Amino acid sequence: MESASYLITIVQYVLIGIMLLVVVLLSGYAAFICITLFNRRQLKRRDMVWLELTPPASIAKTPEATVQLFSVVHGLRAARHIKDKLLGRTPVMSLEIVSTKCDGIRYLMQVEHNRSDNLQKAIVAYVPDAKVKVVDYDPREAGQVLEFKQDNHYVLPLTLTKGFEQHDPLSYVTAAMTKLSDNEQITMQLVIMPVKLNEAVRLSRRILGNEDILRRVQRGHFSGFSRVSEVFGSAMLGATDLVGEVYNGTTASYHADKSNKDAQFQAQVMKRQRPARTLSAFELELMESMHQKVTQPLFQVSLRIIVTSGQCKHHLATLRSALDSYSVPPYQALRAKTRLPLLKNYRAKLATQRLPNLFQKQSLILSAAELASLYHFPSSKISKTDNLVTSLSRTLPAPVSLKQNKIFDVV
Repeated sequence: MESASYLITIVQYVLIGIMLLVVVLLSGYAAFICITLFNRRQLKRRDMVWLELTPPASIAKTPEATVQLFSVVHGLRAARHIKDKLLGRTPVMSLEIVSTKCDGIRYLMQVEHNRSDNLQKAIVAYVPDAKVKVVDYDPREAGQVLEFKQDNHYVLPLTLTKGFEQHDPLSYVTAAMTKLSDNEQITMQLVIMPVKLNEAVRLSRRILGNEDILRRVQRGHFSGFSRVSEVFGSAMLGATDLVGEVYNGTTASYHADKSNKDAQFQAQVMKRQRPARTLSAFELELMESMHQKVTQPLFQVSLRIIVTSGQCKHHLATLRSALDSYSVPPYQALRAKTRLPLLKNYRAKLATQRLPNLFQKQSLILSAAELASLYHFPSSKISKTDNLVTSLSRTLPAPVSLKQNKIFDVV
């Protein structure tokens, strides 16, 4: 009887512990949802301004130089107020390339009013001959919206900037935005938000340890099936060794020595004193590109194509094909999301309000280099963009003597 009552008491305490754990998890999830919705409401109430970026007619900057500009933009996350850090608020801005027949192809940025001055200074430092000014831009109502996602896990990079000396993938996108009719407008929208991911730090450590990341990365996430298959494969190999030992006779000394060596090897791998495996030349290049991505500043990006036209399907198909130039088959590509009727109005609303997707899994995770390859001034040495708005004159800063003397002679 005493043992039965003792077991009943243990079961009661276990049930109470499980209930408390469930309550804590539900409370934490509810708090996360409330904070997310509160931050979403705050994004809609921000005081925003539009900046127009006009590149010079002749520019030799490559997308590699734009990487430093986005590193400065990523620094806005570290410069947040303590209140924003506690509430998990992150700066959000919209980078857009807008094309119309009347106004040509323009580079626009929608930023918060209190951050516009700092961004203007950073852009001028990036391209001193560029013109940056605040404009009154009234975007049209979003017509057809096509949103993109990464085909595989974000650790696999898109086309990197080191190959842009011969070609620029963005030139295919801007070329697809030309030859429009009077009432047509095409916009490539990138709603960016700087992020810091703990998973990226873990991936960097695994890559440095020469772990087999490629086998684990499947269809956008680390597959649990691959881990189960590894355990099953290890069990089958163990069973095969056991059958072979029984059939051929015991070799206790050999297996003892082999197990000791395996144990020492595993201990050295765990202490990171030696790599887990030896990489081939092809794997080394791919792993190096993956490591470069996860060690750069990362951004959560919502990539959308907005078309206002009577031939929306034609323009969307052309731009969809142009964005394939960023693909690295068979590892990474930009794939258009399925256009479901239920999500059509929701995505159009997000595009009109310049808001990011609600959850991280619905967005792209891009490094500063990948983001720079999607949004940069075209180099005049690589390509000639038709109908691009450029500046033919330089803007020189006023001398110090002119700033000090407030009395001017009027002739």
